[in-house]
Amino acid sequence: MTEGPGTIRWGHQALEVEIALGADGTARLVRIGAPGEAVGDPRPEAPLPLVEVMVAGHGRSWSGRHLVNTNIGARLRHRSHCVTRDGDWHVLTVELTDSETGLTAEAVYRSPDGLPVLRSEVVVRNEGASTLHLESVSSLVTGCLTGGDPAELDAADLLWAENDWMAEFRWQRRPLRETSPDFGGRFHLSRGRETHVLAGQGVWSSCGHLPMGGLTDRRSGRTWLWQIEHNGGGWRWECGQRDGTAYAALFGPNDANHGWRQPLEPGAEFRTVPVALAFCPDGGPDEAFAALTRYRRVTRRPHRDHRHLPVIFNDYMNCLMGDPTTAKLLPLIDAAAEAGAEYFVIDAGWYGEEGDSWWPTVGAWEPAASRFPGPRGIHEVLDRIRESGMVPGLWLEPEGIGVSSPVAKSLPEEAFFRRDGQRVVEGGGRYHLDLRHPAARDHLDQVVDRLVGEWGVGYLKLDHNT
Repeated sequence: MTEGPGTIRWGHQALEVEIALGADGTARLVRIGAPGEAVGDPRPEAPLPLVEVMVAGHGRSWSGRHLVNTNIGARLRHRSHCVTRDGDWHVLTVELTDSETGLTAEAVYRSPDGLPVLRSEVVVRNEGASTLHLESVSSLVTGCLTGGDPAELDAADLLWAENDWMAEFRWQRRPLRETSPDFGGRFHLSRGRETHVLAGQGVWSSCGHLPMGGLTDRRSGRTWLWQIEHNGGGWRWECGQRDGTAYAALFGPNDANHGWRQPLEPGAEFRTVPVALAFCPDGGPDEAFAALTRYRRVTRRPHRDHRHLPVIFNDYMNCLMGDPTTAKLLPLIDAAAEAGAEYFVIDAGWYGEEGDSWWPTVGAWEPAASRFPGPRGIHEVLDRIRESGMVPGLWLEPEGIGVSSPVAKSLPEEAFFRRDGQRVVEGGGRYHLDLRHPAARDHLDQVVDRLVGEWGVGYLKLDHNT
């Protein structure tokens, strides 16, 4: 790390970050790029703070769809910063504080040695005397994606990926100017109310869109690519124009998109969802994807399955599609074993009687007699899997309880998610367990103890279709 008057410069041989500290203590990210990279002129001042926080009673200075320009973000002042190492990771922590509310925010930046990727998360603490009600907290705000030349904004293209079941990864590209137009005329407006926003839906992190996005210069190939690392939870990113430069702000769940609010009691803290930003100076989106892929491999936690990579056969897609029976499964088991599979998974439908819809009957997780009619029932199939040298697996959707399942009547009302006093019904006629309730947890404990402890199932494929 090097420091000059009002400057924090941090990084390694593949990435350099520069933070400007104003005379009043404001901290702004003014550059992310290659070390020693020449920055074009004119160079705008970064318009946004390191952290943006929406708190009830403390709004924004400029209303619109965006979650930037927050009053607390503008009041945050630099308190301290430090540089550490965590193995191959370089770490920069910048602490900010808002004297009016007592809120402190630690922006924690991490980057693996030799990779042009920045990982960021924020920890906010309440050092004040009153509870603060959080409505959004940014994981990363960067207002320096383009320089001061308006032509850079004109040449910038947004990247995002539309996503659906069996129609994944449909990457799109459109000019940034379509959602962040230039405001000319006698009165020049440096910031609009509009910005490009993508947000996840509920607990499906990739429903409709991937939790990713990017910005690329169609002339030079200079590219930024980001991802929000929230598997199974709300996320949001926005990208637009502020004061002559392009910005991106990345969030986990928030009130505007997910109805998320978090009370922060005095002395309490909250940590945001981590995000990552990959940078490529001239290679275009492909090079940025390559850098992000290398980063993902670095962050993958060690596990023996990653080294062993067992072969798993699942009977659902392009096969039985939720219609398993003893007669259909036995030849599949023999074929999967001959092909070298090490696990054989019986997917959905094994609990639903033939001829009935198995969606609204989930919950008890008992095998359907009509599907496994022999004297040993489903155990004939499970034993054949083991005899063939494979580990037996079963499909579960643990939180789902079908409206026709006996469990829907045996559990108390408080064990289910409810809205306005009524159970929430979704996904082809299923209630949803509220795992905060002990009866819901006890039910699932008993199910897993039976399938694993008594039946000898060695693999559970867990789905979540609501």
